[in-house]
Amino acid sequence: MRNSKCFLLLISLLMYCISSFATKINGIVVDQSNNPVGFCSITVKETKRTVLSNDQGKFFMELPKGSYHFVVQHVGYETMTIDTLVGGDEMRVKITMKNTTLTLAEVKVKAGGEDPAYEIIRNAIRQRKFYQTQVGGYTCEAYLKGLIRTVNFPDNFLGQPVDFEDGDSSKNKIIFLSESISDIAFRQPDDLRVVVKSTRVSGQTNGLGLANPILISFYDNIVALPKTFNPRGFVSPIAEGALAYYRYKYLGVFFENGYQVNKIQVIPRRKWEPLFTGYIQIIENSWNIHSVNLSIDKESQLEFADKIRIEQQYNPIDLNTWMVATQTIFPEVNFMGFAASGYFSTIYAKYVVDPVFDKKQFGRTILKFDSLSNKRSSAFWDASRPIPLLKEEIEDFKKKDSLEKRREDPRYLDSLDKIQNRITGLGVLINGPRFINRSKKTSLSFDPLLKSLSFNTVEGWALQGSANFEKDLSGRRQVSITPVLRYGTSNHQFNAYFSGSFRYGKKFVNRVSLSMGKKVFQFNNANPIPQIMNTVSTLFDGANYMKVYQANFIQAGYFKSLGHGIDMDANIQYQNRKPLSNIDTVHISGDRSRLKSLTPNYPIEAGAGPLLAHQSFVASVRFRFRPGARYVELPDGQVNSFSRSPVFSFQYSQAISGLSDNDSKFGKWKFSITGDINFKIGGEFKYKIQSGGFLNTERVALPDYNHFIGNLTRKATPYVESFQVAPFYAFSNKERFFGEFHAEYKLNGLLTNKIPIIKKLNLRLVTGTNMIMLKNRNYQELFMGIENIFKLLRFDYVKGHGQSLGSTHGFRLGIRGFSSLFTDN
Repeated sequence: MRNSKCFLLLISLLMYCISSFATKINGIVVDQSNNPVGFCSITVKETKRTVLSNDQGKFFMELPKGSYHFVVQHVGYETMTIDTLVGGDEMRVKITMKNTTLTLAEVKVKAGGEDPAYEIIRNAIRQRKFYQTQVGGYTCEAYLKGLIRTVNFPDNFLGQPVDFEDGDSSKNKIIFLSESISDIAFRQPDDLRVVVKSTRVSGQTNGLGLANPILISFYDNIVALPKTFNPRGFVSPIAEGALAYYRYKYLGVFFENGYQVNKIQVIPRRKWEPLFTGYIQIIENSWNIHSVNLSIDKESQLEFADKIRIEQQYNPIDLNTWMVATQTIFPEVNFMGFAASGYFSTIYAKYVVDPVFDKKQFGRTILKFDSLSNKRSSAFWDASRPIPLLKEEIEDFKKKDSLEKRREDPRYLDSLDKIQNRITGLGVLINGPRFINRSKKTSLSFDPLLKSLSFNTVEGWALQGSANFEKDLSGRRQVSITPVLRYGTSNHQFNAYFSGSFRYGKKFVNRVSLSMGKKVFQFNNANPIPQIMNTVSTLFDGANYMKVYQANFIQAGYFKSLGHGIDMDANIQYQNRKPLSNIDTVHISGDRSRLKSLTPNYPIEAGAGPLLAHQSFVASVRFRFRPGARYVELPDGQVNSFSRSPVFSFQYSQAISGLSDNDSKFGKWKFSITGDINFKIGGEFKYKIQSGGFLNTERVALPDYNHFIGNLTRKATPYVESFQVAPFYAFSNKERFFGEFHAEYKLNGLLTNKIPIIKKLNLRLVTGTNMIMLKNRNYQELFMGIENIFKLLRFDYVKGHGQSLGSTHGFRLGIRGFSSLFTDN
């Protein structure tokens, strides 16, 4: 033991001595006009360590005294190798980059004068697949730094004040600053594991930031960015068939470390296609990518952002293998009054190509945060970061870290709460008032006015007050309580109930819930008819679509994630149901003639007749399974990662008899498959296949039927799970078997990007079908529409036909966002 302590002491002294004799190097990279060159890589050949200059061209490193070779690279500049003698305590280095000197090499010009760039691109396309799969796997270390700065933003948004809670009222400021160091392991074709060893977010001690270093590959036919920017992806300049999308211009060659590099300008053949513009540099004879400087913008069908520029620099790992050494993404955003720009710069280092992976290297966890990842000290970051912080960034870390400590002061938290809790007219109307208490980690929110007042033929004007109280506890635990009070002004009925839930769990989220009281239920307890839409249709069309009954009830639920893509949801519910009738004294817009079109308060199209008072006690269990589900492992638990694999769901419900003469007695099942297929440039296909039925129908009341979502209002109901022009209860049944199919094909700009005006508005076609198969009554809908209208709206024409319904048709309007207005408690 004593020897081991001496050994550790000796190592510590040795490291101290090495650091004592290290030289601190402060450098700057400029161009020939003395302008700083940002995001320039400086690699020390002897240590293989790479640092990157910041956006002011400055870099920093520490090296023991000695002689070194600095390899300096940046897209568009000549690669330089500088012999540097390092000595003294500190030294300053200034590196002047020269623009790449292009020469026109001797090239063969084909008859017709084809630009020589095309032959180079054809060679690169032929080799694309080889380089895409050349490396069977690799490991590397990645440093990622991200910064977003506002240029401008509105004072208020949707009735709420815009406050970044940083004590800075200026419009031009840093709103996001993060850095991380990760280990990446990859194996063909798509096994990936990222372990975040350290991460830091300005102003968030426990924050994790955007720590996943996404590596963009232009060897893929379709370069996929997050779906927010474009669900189709973007065509690579060297994709199969790229010649049909791009024009190319040969700009010349330059020589670097014995390699001849061709610089080629990339030009889209047509606007409003998902295409890049800029430059790609290809190495002669091997035809692999040397570097890229490519951009996409609104004319590339870019969504959300106005422009994204991507710079990549490849370096040789060995004689025949080139890997991305640096990647910087520059986004620019101007959306609904918010204007911002920034960068996400990544250095990839310590590559090991085709390593022997352990059998447990890859699994369901694709991104893992080390338990100490957000606990690293400032000293650690000062010694580890390869991109030095700007003075402004240093001040941002200090200011926001100080603000975070101030947030622990109840008085400061109260001041923030006062700003956030201001009541505005628009907020009360659309969002509902919300009051936050940061000190106690609680929030109290109320329904908006548009949901608090509704009209139906049973209650008349219904006044509803609902509040939701939430309190965050330690870890991932949370308590939520929602009381609801409701009064009908015409039937003078008062209803009150409450719902409560408790969320807990470390690795996976679990939840228990309880609801009880007296409530007005729709016959389909899934509430397919929003109160706001029923109010409009009743008052203005004389169509009372919503059918309701009253029940004293108690319901208990339990949700548990079992891992491996499996979730379980168990539920037990008792209802003592009573029928409700239309009120004769109801007046509609002062015109009693409209009462003639009203229907009784039960779904006459279901053919079951009026509801009789009875009791129902039903238990159900549902399992959901997503094969190949992937997870993100956080320091305090796991969350699901995005996956395109289909979701399989099985549910069984059983009525528990023996409570009274009118008890329900039945058993029913339901099985579904839901998924989507991304055709990338060809669009996206979503589908839902469902079947089910009753095993026993001895006593089944109408609310316990198998129900399907219909729609006779002008607003579209949820896509890929409803029927848009069929009566709400037309397919409610207790048959032994039913089959249901929904499909939707989103072209995502395919075809419409060829039509003038429409392509500039970035409107997108969508089409699909909804089908149901029942005994002696099948039904099918076909629809076609346009979406992405003003980024918010979708407009469809739907044509339906069924054996019992005949032909139906109509237009439906979909609204992105504001979903809470069309969802009832």
